[in-house]
Amino acid sequence: MQNSPSNFLKPDPPVVEILGHTRGGKVNKAKISIAPLERGFGYTIGHALRRILLSSMAGVAIIEVQIAGVKHEYDTIEGMEEDVLSLLLNLKGAAFILYKKGDDAEISLKKEGPCVVTAADIALSSNMEVVDPHHVIAHLNERGKLDMKMKVRRGCGYEAAEVRRARSGDEVPVNTLHLDASYSPVLRVAYRVESTRVKQQTNLDKLIIELETDGTLDPTASIRRATTLLSQQLEPLIDLESDEIISTQAGQDEIKEILFEKVGVLELGVRSSNCLQRANIQYLGDLVTYTEAKLMEQPSFGKRSLDEIKNSLVKLDLHLGMRLEGWPPKHLKREEQDSEAS
Repeated sequence: MQNSPSNFLKPDPPVVEILGHTRGGKVNKAKISIAPLERGFGYTIGHALRRILLSSMAGVAIIEVQIAGVKHEYDTIEGMEEDVLSLLLNLKGAAFILYKKGDDAEISLKKEGPCVVTAADIALSSNMEVVDPHHVIAHLNERGKLDMKMKVRRGCGYEAAEVRRARSGDEVPVNTLHLDASYSPVLRVAYRVESTRVKQQTNLDKLIIELETDGTLDPTASIRRATTLLSQQLEPLIDLESDEIISTQAGQDEIKEILFEKVGVLELGVRSSNCLQRANIQYLGDLVTYTEAKLMEQPSFGKRSLDEIKNSLVKLDLHLGMRLEGWPPKHLKREEQDSEAS
């Protein structure tokens, strides 16, 4: 009980109520209730789980489309009721399950009218499944013909097409349409906290979470994943001891000397070195204070350069995103950068 400094209530097993299914028969809507919780814990847990559910659940999305005879997304296809932009929006609404983790997959669609083109007409790879085969993609008349190839990828959250292309640094194939990707399989999460009681205690919380997915992830499985992710992030704090804090501070003193080394000690490739030079990143201390996202904002800086730098830093027991107090020191001398460096 909350009045006791050591005796907190332990919630009962959660109650799950199924609220809906996809047209393919998969569970996609559910309500999960957990009680009793100490006063205030309902909002604490509910808010944390909601943020993780909406931002950190892995899913699959179409990222590239090649359509025969189409050069850009504002084009039209003879014999098709929708324009290309509407076609792409319909494709983004199709939900896929990719069973082999960590891989992209190539899929294709060939269809001649008159007919209604659905997700069932997509030729999938052996490790894929479409959640709703009845999902409408396009309408073709007797003159209509649709021939396209697509690339799907597993990811988390939202990824803009421009950011993806800049990160990869690869050459863009001709007549390829790049799509912004919303990977999250969780479409909606809402929670509320109600009052409940245990014996004479009437000021306890009951947390009720209602969520909807696209069918690629069971709602109860998404709750388990979110809870597991939260516990993993907090686990290092459980074992936190004062001796470890002291040893970490001592380790930081040992690292300080290497921070004054020039980035040349990393022996990076020409492209990566030029990118750092243009950003006036001269010392390792400068480099490690950059986050991955901040580095990716630099002109001509791609995923390959990022991986090269990260691998080189690991060998020196360093990493990006470090917080260094007092860096850069006032006495640090810098070389003047050549504005024409490339």
